[in-house]
Amino acid sequence: MLSNDNNISPALSKSFYQITDRSSLIDISESSINTENIYFSILAAGKSLRMKASGFQLPKLLFPLEDNETLLSRTASQVRELSHHPIRLVVRSENYASVENYIVQSCLDNFKLLIDDNPLGHASAVQVAVRDIDANYGTVIILWCDMLYRSVTIKKSISLHYALHQNQGLTMPTTTLNHPYASIKRDLDGNVEKLLFHSSGDCIPSFGEDNVGIFIFNLNSLRTYLSVLEETNWKNGCPRQMDSIIQTSLDMGELFAPRIASRSDYLNINSPDDYDRFQRENMCCKES
Repeated sequence: MLSNDNNISPALSKSFYQITDRSSLIDISESSINTENIYFSILAAGKSLRMKASGFQLPKLLFPLEDNETLLSRTASQVRELSHHPIRLVVRSENYASVENYIVQSCLDNFKLLIDDNPLGHASAVQVAVRDIDANYGTVIILWCDMLYRSVTIKKSISLHYALHQNQGLTMPTTTLNHPYASIKRDLDGNVEKLLFHSSGDCIPSFGEDNVGIFIFNLNSLRTYLSVLEETNWKNGCPRQMDSIIQTSLDMGELFAPRIASRSDYLNINSPDDYDRFQRENMCCKES
């Protein structure tokens, strides 16, 4: 639900949320999220090369955090109340046993463990998750396994996805960052004009707008994107990147990228050094 402060209508255009940060207008205290139609999936089928190079040999999603948590358990705690369905967790076959053992020992009963037998990129894990969803409609929320997500941003993104759902296949919240991994360019109305990706050889600005690893899809739209890519970009064993799915959504005029996230939503842990840096920055913020 969107708040009605200053006589602002909840039926505003998408541009209203794409031009500047108006996240404060999204009221989730009374939000009615239909948890029956939401399906979460965490992608964890990567090789974790940077984490392994640092000496941590377990799957990255089992990296330990504060308070006896791991990346996996922390993400689960942020989204558990938002869906009645188990979280689909997609892993590589060689990591299945160790992840399953951790889930059992930690009494995490809200997961469904899936294997990506032929990991060709993040998008092949998306395919595994979507094929497992036996539903005619719904909302699929794709998350990375190495982000320190905040529940409030996920809730606000879902609320906007439902409130401004017309012709919308993907809602992708963004924020402005120093040295973004990818970036987007907008037109004068705030709509996404172009996506900039490392995988496409694009020049990424040193200061720009990027997504924060929360991808909220209409289930049938996502199925369409995957089908289109199977017939085009992904033929003959080509790499299957999440970038391609986002680009297809934009090409079909169905991408909504509200500026409702913040720098604190963009915390990905690719190595122990990343987590140490986050803890130092967090401590400095508390002291100031």
